[in-house]
Amino acid sequence: MQSDSLNTVWAAIAASADGTRMVAVQGYPGQGSIYTSADEGVTWSMNNSPSLFWDGVASSADGTKLVAVSHSGEIYTCTDPGGNWYAQLAPFLTWTSVASSADGTKLVAVAYGGGIYTSTNSGTNWNATSAANNYWDSVASAADGSKLVAVGDGEAGPRCPIYTSTNSGSTWLPNNTPDSLYWSAVTSSADGNSLAAALYGGSIFTLQTTPSPQLSLVSVGNSLEMSWLIPSTDFMVQQSSDLISWSELTNPPTLNLTNLQNQIMLSESTSNGFFRLAAP
Repeated sequence: MQSDSLNTVWAAIAASADGTRMVAVQGYPGQGSIYTSADEGVTWSMNNSPSLFWDGVASSADGTKLVAVSHSGEIYTCTDPGGNWYAQLAPFLTWTSVASSADGTKLVAVAYGGGIYTSTNSGTNWNATSAANNYWDSVASAADGSKLVAVGDGEAGPRCPIYTSTNSGSTWLPNNTPDSLYWSAVTSSADGNSLAAALYGGSIFTLQTTPSPQLSLVSVGNSLEMSWLIPSTDFMVQQSSDLISWSELTNPPTLNLTNLQNQIMLSESTSNGFFRLAAP
């Protein structure tokens, strides 16, 4: 279904986890605006944003925190979708792509001919990472912001591998990827264990690693809330009283769209014992 959007040159688009809220930016060949939708893209409204050469945009899982980067050097954020956008204190670089954690707190942005920068306070401040200057084109983030992946088009050298980070961007390592010069886009699953990267005029490559989600238990009144980041492979929750025999919990988890965590409430009578996540 075609939405009620302008026929223009769109540079990037992002959506909330449930697809209700969307944000799109206009880019090449000139300056453009930022548009948002609150009805799954049926209708779009132009935001109170500056007219810039926008190149990338990202959204928190609930769609309330947005960030956009421009090819002309600026980074803007918005916490009232459909409202105002505010310039942030970031280096003046040729920004090409930006990604966000599920809660919108951790951000990562890449620059063409520049480096990779991260923010831990929703874009208020930006810090350079150890990644070398490269012709970065695209970046993606896991839901908790710990696992990141970035690709470039290789103009800085004879080969441009895919770079990944497992510590929120503190260090970056090249991966054993096909000898190719022109990576154009990359995306990540919520847990960061399933990645896909695309080539200019070429193929799409995927990488799947074994997920290892960790259970978290938090006391809520007389109950316990069990949660874990939604994995790229299904897991089931099992309970045991002796660590020998295990049985599957009958109450299914609920996905929290604000942080992409699966959650189960355990009553006082069922919260005694041991719990684990097991592959089906």
